[in-house]
Amino acid sequence: MIRGCIENDTGFGVVLIQTGSEIYTEQDNNLPGVSHVCTLASIVDHEERPNNQMWVLLEGGAKVQIHSTWEEDDHLMIGEVTFLPDESPMPLTKKDRDIFEFLRQIVDPADVVEEGSFDFDDARDLSLFYAQYLPIPLDFKQRLLQLDDGRSRMLELFNGISIQH
Repeated sequence: MIRGCIENDTGFGVVLIQTGSEIYTEQDNNLPGVSHVCTLASIVDHEERPNNQMWVLLEGGAKVQIHSTWEEDDHLMIGEVTFLPDESPMPLTKKDRDIFEFLRQIVDPADVVEEGSFDFDDARDLSLFYAQYLPIPLDFKQRLLQLDDGRSRMLELFNGISIQH
């Protein structure tokens, strides 16, 4: 799949498997059940390694909605998708800033992202950062991905994290 994406300059969907397995076996040749919203990943850089291995640097991109899936002859899962609208930037409110201060005690974006590559005053950027970097269950990350605005995502993060602490 990765080689095909590099040769054709295309991305691929990063999708949460809900049921089944990502690995095809003769014993279980059913397609896995997947979430209906996923993220498009683009290959930014790659390097061939020994033993038919490859180092790949990916960049997350647009959210897409999966309408249908099928299996190719090589057992690669393919889907029909539509791109979801980009979220608009959202200035932080007082409540957003309070949530940010709470979450920053767990992971500080300044320790992870390069200066200038991140907007600390945007609820969209902050909520997507925390959805990615917080050690939270995958089904919770999926629920966050499916939200369509940063403010809702910030509130959901706060509610989910504060309940666990």
